[in-house]
Amino acid sequence: MDKQQSKDWKTRINKMLQALRLLAEDNSPATVAEKLGIKHPENLYRLLKLFREVDFPFMSQIVAAVRKEKLLEKSKWDWARKARESKIRRAEQGFFMGTRPTGYRMLDGKLIEIKDELKKIDGVLHDFRVEYKDPAQLAKKYDLPLSTVHRILENPVYKGEFDFLGKTYKGHWKPRITPEEFDEIQSMRHGPPGGYRLSKLLYRWKDDKWVGKPGAKELAKTIVEMRLQQKSGKAIAKELKIGRKVVYTVLKDRRITGTDEFESLIDKDLWEAAQKVHVPTYQELEQKRSRERKQQIMAHVPAYRWEIREKIGLSKAIINNLVVELKKDVLKERADGLLQKAWEPFPDTVLTTRLRSKSKRIKKILELLHTEKKMKLVELQRKTGFSEPCVQMHISRLRRMGVVERQDYWGYQIKDNWVKYIAKWLSQPHIAKL
Repeated sequence: MDKQQSKDWKTRINKMLQALRLLAEDNSPATVAEKLGIKHPENLYRLLKLFREVDFPFMSQIVAAVRKEKLLEKSKWDWARKARESKIRRAEQGFFMGTRPTGYRMLDGKLIEIKDELKKIDGVLHDFRVEYKDPAQLAKKYDLPLSTVHRILENPVYKGEFDFLGKTYKGHWKPRITPEEFDEIQSMRHGPPGGYRLSKLLYRWKDDKWVGKPGAKELAKTIVEMRLQQKSGKAIAKELKIGRKVVYTVLKDRRITGTDEFESLIDKDLWEAAQKVHVPTYQELEQKRSRERKQQIMAHVPAYRWEIREKIGLSKAIINNLVVELKKDVLKERADGLLQKAWEPFPDTVLTTRLRSKSKRIKKILELLHTEKKMKLVELQRKTGFSEPCVQMHISRLRRMGVVERQDYWGYQIKDNWVKYIAKWLSQPHIAKL
């Protein structure tokens, strides 16, 4: 029977089955013939007769023979089953069956070691079980994909066994860990979900209990002791170079002191003492900082605002805001901007001015006069680089204040009673920086 004959035969059989179903539903022969695309009803009768007398008996004989002889059941010589049984026999002999594990090459069912990869595998297995390192840390340390680290931790190949078709077989290669160590790793990998946040930071599941990671006790003790010194969580985290989440977990989670599930990392009395410590809030710290800055300002008056900025090292906006508050009760300001304590008089003579730029010019002129002893206006103009009106203006101001005098034609000089004061004034850090 060629392909075309087979196709025609299947089509005829399917059409006859449809015809029998339609006739069983009390449809007339003409209606059945029309639905099946048969032009004449007599052709339908002819086809049904052929099906009843030839096709159906023939098919019945084939089905009966197949059932009787059980020809559809797989033979013991089925090649797929034969191959599977062959693999099972080799697995029982210790030959590896499965995907190549990391650290080995496969050759005819035998595993050949790759030393460089096995060093990493030994490190992963040891660090996870002994050092309590997380898979993410191991992946970074040994330059391995995270998925590879997980496969290493769960693969029984490294204890000398392998799984094949639902059974476990023992291999003939050298195991990297003992079965007990492998079971311990699996227990650590599948710890209970309770207390996950706490356990992830400081604990590792082992021997049916959350045990502290290496260094966890020392870290917890350090954090609590720093809190007893009234340090904030942010300051502790910054000093220890750890996340604030770890700090607040130690300080807030009572389980850190020990429960039936969690190993104790800190003495209970010490932890409870840390709970009673009041750590200043941000608002309290700002108020304290503001009081300290106000005290610094009061310690440096009389002075102009730019001098206070230079001495304290604060911005113009901060100084201006603090001065506005101080002027309400303890500070007063002269018309030229000089600040002084409210209960003390303003000084008679002040060398600096309200503007930093002018004070810088005065400092340069007095520095030259203090060094050269006596100078003419032309020399001051040449050495300072200032214009003649500028030099004249500042010299006139210093003469009115009684700081500078001109005894003869040979120039201006600092008065004797001002020499030590000028030397001291020039040596001040904020003046020396001008």
